[in-house]
Amino acid sequence: MSQPPILQPKPAKGRLVTCVLGIVVLCGLSTAAELPFASSQDEWTQLLGMLGFGGFLLALMFSLLFAWTERRQLRLLAVIPLMLCFGSCAATTALGRAARQAQFERQFPRYQALVERIQAGNMLVSGEVVSVPLAEAERDLGYGVLAERNTNGVLTVELLTGGGFPVKHSGYLYSSSGSIDRGSFFDSRWPFKTEVRSKWFRISD
Repeated sequence: MSQPPILQPKPAKGRLVTCVLGIVVLCGLSTAAELPFASSQDEWTQLLGMLGFGGFLLALMFSLLFAWTERRQLRLLAVIPLMLCFGSCAATTALGRAARQAQFERQFPRYQALVERIQAGNMLVSGEVVSVPLAEAERDLGYGVLAERNTNGVLTVELLTGGGFPVKHSGYLYSSSGSIDRGSFFDSRWPFKTEVRSKWFRISD
């Protein structure tokens, strides 16, 4: 006796379409959850990003399981959901970098004005790292500024713009020489440094 149509198992290609749609939804939600942390780092966007990463791991697990269980019937087609996961990961990474760069370029004139104010001031003592208070109009740029003019006259300014948990900080570093001296205070302070513009680096720990 044949089963009613509703109880009959879906054909392999039907299962593939269902899996692909599920992976697209999961990866789309994951990307949407992770992107806010790229341009604005705080505890809430980090939590949202962690939830998004959990969604990506779920999609990856499902796609691996699907590729294994359907490998005989679908052959190479069985890895389509897995390829979608990898593509989503690459796209999210690229979009995150673009969002961070766009945020930096949008604020760059104000970052530059802050550096010029520090250069023009008399608060720096050669060879000493000092904390620089932000003016009222600069408060939205970040939450902490350190500056140093070394004995060679090189000015370095650190601007902290983001944070998270348990101990996560990020921001930008300006160096008038265009490089960060190996072994210096700022070099040892930041394990991750990426040049985003001439004399400017994105920093994080």
